[in-house]
Amino acid sequence: MDDRQERQTPVTAKVKLTLCTDERFFGPGVCELLEKIRETGSIQAAAARMEMSYTKAWRILKRAEEEMGVNLIIRVSGGKNGGSSTLTDEGEQAVRGFRRIEAKVAAYADELMRSEKTFRRGEKMETEARLTKLASCAGCGAKVGAGTLSKLLQDFKTRTDPRLIVGFDKSDDASVYVINEETALIQTVDFFPPIVDDPYLFGQIAATNAISDIYAMGGEPRLALNVLCVTETMEEEWVREILRGGYDKAYEAGVIISGGHTIHGSEPLYGLAVTGFAKPDQIRKNDAARPGDVLILTKKLGVGILTTAAKAGMMTDRAVMDRLYRQMTQLNKTACEVMQRYRVHSCTDVTGFALMGHSCEMAQGSGCTLH
Repeated sequence: MDDRQERQTPVTAKVKLTLCTDERFFGPGVCELLEKIRETGSIQAAAARMEMSYTKAWRILKRAEEEMGVNLIIRVSGGKNGGSSTLTDEGEQAVRGFRRIEAKVAAYADELMRSEKTFRRGEKMETEARLTKLASCAGCGAKVGAGTLSKLLQDFKTRTDPRLIVGFDKSDDASVYVINEETALIQTVDFFPPIVDDPYLFGQIAATNAISDIYAMGGEPRLALNVLCVTETMEEEWVREILRGGYDKAYEAGVIISGGHTIHGSEPLYGLAVTGFAKPDQIRKNDAARPGDVLILTKKLGVGILTTAAKAGMMTDRAVMDRLYRQMTQLNKTACEVMQRYRVHSCTDVTGFALMGHSCEMAQGSGCTLH
């Protein structure tokens, strides 16, 4: 075996090794037979150790020599079925070369196995272990505080329109613009960094959260635009799964995603800009509560605490997290439909500012005290 053969890639080496050990060509292995001949000094003894006939051993050697174009052994003395034999230089080189190739193939096989295990573990593990680590904050925890926002927007020159019945000055869930006596346009945008590690689930949660703003205003969501920021380290499949989660949830809500905008950035972000409609008299604002009203919660509290604990590895109860994820991807469509059957004065959704923050906005806006 020359230097070029010894420097072959593992794939080529594997083919060559198979060629020289496959029973269809040389029986159980010409390399092993040559080693036995070197150890015992004869073909007959080597054949006996390998539990084969002398004739078969001889046939294996001759065919190998014909295939490789070199003499592998020298018969020193004795007849066809006896005498001593020794390996030629080519035979010795063949044994060493085969063993080196075998070691390379074994190492290559081990590498493939490790890669396969990593891939099979990683299909879920990598998405489960890394997506939230790309973000410094999770979900609505990344929101800028209401007080800070109020200061930032102070003294801005803005236009007014009597048909804009809910604007940014109201701290409500969406803006509302009355088009005519029968139709009010509701607009909102909501996006945030990953709150879970599964890309598809993250897409669903983000879309549910954005669409919820329309329901909180008493409206019906109709159109949406994707808002997406991807990092350089994100897998293409992650991005696709995030979008698929958003599309599936939008489809469930009867919303058409008509476009969007995607950028590169340092942290992943996803959400929707959603447009909905309602009759003007069906709009439910967060500053219309009255003394004596009863506060009704349509979902359980504690989502932010539990997801933060999960990100820190402090919440590992799978059953609790599964229930939490189901709640986070449950549309508020039914709650909105039920609300429209009754004389509800005020409504809001409880998200980034938690129960206390959103309740405070409702109480302050309505001039009431919440007990």
